[in-house]
Amino acid sequence: MGYEVDFLGVGKESKSGDAIAIRFGNLHGARQEQTVVIIDGGFSDTSDELVDHVKNHFATEVVDIVINTHPDMDHINGLETVLNELTVHELWTHQPWNHNTGLADKFQDGRITDNSLGEKLKHNLEKAWSLVQQAQADDVLVREPFTGVQDGSGSLKILGPSLNYYEELIPEFEGMPERK
Repeated sequence: MGYEVDFLGVGKESKSGDAIAIRFGNLHGARQEQTVVIIDGGFSDTSDELVDHVKNHFATEVVDIVINTHPDMDHINGLETVLNELTVHELWTHQPWNHNTGLADKFQDGRITDNSLGEKLKHNLEKAWSLVQQAQADDVLVREPFTGVQDGSGSLKILGPSLNYYEELIPEFEGMPERK
C-alpha cells in the first residue's frame, strides 16, 4: 500500500492553519483502489488551491472523507469550498450542540438550559454548524470523529478524543457562560 501526504499552505494570515490532502492504497491503480482524505481546509481564500491540488495531483474530484479537527477559521473555512467543488462521501466533524444534555448544571447562571446552550454552541460555532447543514443537504454522511471511529476499510482510525473527554471540554469553549 502506498501513501501520499501533502501539507498545503493556508495563506499569509496564519502559520498554524492546516489543509492536508492524503491519498493511500494502490497509487498506480484505479481510483477505486485508493482512498482520498482531506484533513482541514485552511482559510476560504486558499480553499481553491486545495481543491485544485486534489483534482490535479490525485486526478480525482471525489473525496472519500473530509475531517475537520476543530472549527478555528484557519482549519474549517476552506471546507465549504471543498464540499461545493468536490464530491464528498463523508464529513467527520464534532457537533458540540448535540452534546448538551446535563450541560446547564455546569454553569452558575440558573436560567441557562441545556437547549439554550445547544443553541449558543450553534451560534458560537456557526461555521461548523453551517458546514454540517450543507453536508446533510448534499446527502454527505456526517460522523463525529471520536476514539475508535474507522473508515470502511479499517485503514483510517481516530485515536482521540474520546466522547467523554470531548464532553468534558465543552464548558471550556470560548463564549460559554461562567462555570460553577
